[in-house]
Amino acid sequence: MSLLDDDPYLCHVCDGRRPAMDECSACAGRGRITSIGFVGTPWDEVAPGLWVGGHDYVDEAVGAGVQRAVVRDEFDVVVSLFSREGHGPDASVEHHAHRMPDARLEEEDLADVDRLARVVAARLDEGKRVLVRCQAGLNRSSLVAALALVHRGLAPQEAIDAIRAGRSPNCLFNRSFAAHVLARAAATS
Repeated sequence: MSLLDDDPYLCHVCDGRRPAMDECSACAGRGRITSIGFVGTPWDEVAPGLWVGGHDYVDEAVGAGVQRAVVRDEFDVVVSLFSREGHGPDASVEHHAHRMPDARLEEEDLADVDRLARVVAARLDEGKRVLVRCQAGLNRSSLVAALALVHRGLAPQEAIDAIRAGRSPNCLFNRSFAAHVLARAAATS
């Protein structure tokens, strides 16, 4: 059984284990992440030039519920792992769209994720401002962004920590995605 066969939604804080699970605020004692709210910003910088975001966010200051995160020309490059019409980017922006599930990924999906992470790393090396986004900006976008940071030399756990510190502690709550990033440590050593 590989790391990718584990339950992807076990809580990344308590690992679904007692007694930590009983008082875990991330999963509310359920041991599994079954509901994560949207982040309060459309996108956040997680490393110099690298932004992670979504198509939806909740601006509590406005109090209007879920808001649309529409990209215009704020970034040089946008990687969309989820797409919805009317959310940009402008035609002048380099755009890589690849729809992928927020679930256990097949080998073909993982190859596409790695290809996109290499594109992101290359554009960052060129000094470009890059946004990687999915629906909520938590899992799919964080997977590609974390792998891009690994391609640029960051240790896998440091990449995950940077994403969680910059965007949300709930980023990469899909454990199979986090496991894929961590598996890069073995592949690069």
